[in-house]
Amino acid sequence: MENRGFKTSEVRVVEASAGSGKTYALAGRYVKLILSGVAPRSILAITFSNKAAVEMKSRILDLLKRIALDSFRDEKSKKSLYDYLQAPGDVRVAAFSAIDGILAGYNFLQIQTIDSFINAVLSGCAFRLDISPSFRIKDDFRRYISYGFDRMVDDAGVPGREREVFLRFLKQYIYLENRKSWIPRKDIISIISGLFEKSNSYGLPLAKYPVEPAELIKKRGDIFSLMLELKPLLSEGINMSTWRT
Repeated sequence: MENRGFKTSEVRVVEASAGSGKTYALAGRYVKLILSGVAPRSILAITFSNKAAVEMKSRILDLLKRIALDSFRDEKSKKSLYDYLQAPGDVRVAAFSAIDGILAGYNFLQIQTIDSFINAVLSGCAFRLDISPSFRIKDDFRRYISYGFDRMVDDAGVPGREREVFLRFLKQYIYLENRKSWIPRKDIISIISGLFEKSNSYGLPLAKYPVEPAELIKKRGDIFSLMLELKPLLSEGINMSTWRT
């Protein structure tokens, strides 16, 4: 089949289970584009992990080297690769040229993880975003949450909305969590960190629970009252599986 090349831009996504050959398929696609005349600087391949990115680069160079040197295990594997690439009979010259081009401009071999690609985009747009081009991503967010919580507690020392919200939260926390010791800082920061992780995972704002804390506290009191009523029955050895209200 004649290789007519690629005339338009496109985005191609490969989704499959682990170990099914995604890296090989992407590497073959990359080689196919290069042999059709697309420059490496015009191709962007994104994968999930650094290990996969390194493996993909290695596979691309390995495939090009096999074609350039005509080094295949057997004619069957050669035919299989050529059929996939839709390459003409002799593409050795094109493969040699592609290898020379990649080695001469290795920085244009854009095979990156999602994280590194996003960081590169942010660095390129740093001026427009009003951030430093030498920014660094902080992954230890709990330290900043802890600092923010302590600042919020300090602000709650002055009468105002912050104090009202904080006191309301503490009342709910004490009643619902039923803590024996009143040192809630560690638990509160853990709760905030969990909410922050969920917000980042789902990318959605947190919704307020429709039930007011007073109602939850009342329900909790009702449950305790019911437990006290059942205590004598339990002490008499009544089978609760047959008990009905």
